[in-house]
Amino acid sequence: MTTGDAQHPGGDAMTQSPTMPPAAVSLQAPAAPAFRPSRFAAGWAVVLAAALLLGPAAGWLVALLLGEDGGPAATVLVGQSPIIGLLVGVGVGLLSIAAIGIGAWAVSVNVGLVAGGAVLAWAAARSGRVDDLAIASPNGPWQRLALEGIAWGLFVAGVCFVVWRVRPASRERLRRSSRESGRLVTSLIVGTAAAMAAAWLVAVEPAKGQTLAAAVAAGIACAVTARMVSVGVPRLVLLWIPVLLGAAMPLLAILLPGGDVLRLASLTPLDWIAGGLLGVPVGAAWTESVVERADPDERRTA
Repeated sequence: MTTGDAQHPGGDAMTQSPTMPPAAVSLQAPAAPAFRPSRFAAGWAVVLAAALLLGPAAGWLVALLLGEDGGPAATVLVGQSPIIGLLVGVGVGLLSIAAIGIGAWAVSVNVGLVAGGAVLAWAAARSGRVDDLAIASPNGPWQRLALEGIAWGLFVAGVCFVVWRVRPASRERLRRSSRESGRLVTSLIVGTAAAMAAAWLVAVEPAKGQTLAAAVAAGIACAVTARMVSVGVPRLVLLWIPVLLGAAMPLLAILLPGGDVLRLASLTPLDWIAGGLLGVPVGAAWTESVVERADPDERRTA
């Protein structure tokens, strides 16, 4: 027996806490974690409910509209009756805002925006194609499509109001990003250019499925590139890029009536807004995951 062994009989056993013997530690069962529904499952439930319940109702409303020639080529402001079109637009917007509010309150802002986008996607799919609108409208649809893009800006303003009410932290993100106005403006310019490029690449034909896919690609591209410039730019600010493009592209078609620019004008304002609601959250979530892996503390500003 060495001197150390004589002073500490029992060897390493003396290093254990005198009030917590090893046997007591091994016999204590861990507390059962509290049951919480999976956010992933809850998110999918909200999106599917919006897509399968509210979406068809929005599509049915838009299908009520008639074009100037009596056919189905119509949008909210391009058709036989702008008043009926506005009422339909209000109804579609309220259905989408309801889905956004429920999703943002129950799960997250991203889920709410995607749920609202799913509702608008039904409406966009049932609205008229731009080439059919041009044939059905003797005076051309472009000026009214530009006005329609501005009108959908009121819808996005309503989206911002609802999200700020159910998620007050979103207002703090906006205040924080506004302190860096230079980077914010640069990020929006870069995001707008990326959205136009993505839409131009996808929208080869004015078919509805293709224009919606182009708008979703534009939403993803604008969110990813804008947040590469300024990681803290809020999603709700990025939603104004589709509003801008939805109002500007018809005017661009008037100024440049031929050529490849019509590939961007083939997206109606409703296409742009629906694609923005679907694409911006996807791009924002991707950038957040990248930032979190690089620096977990930085995600708070994303």
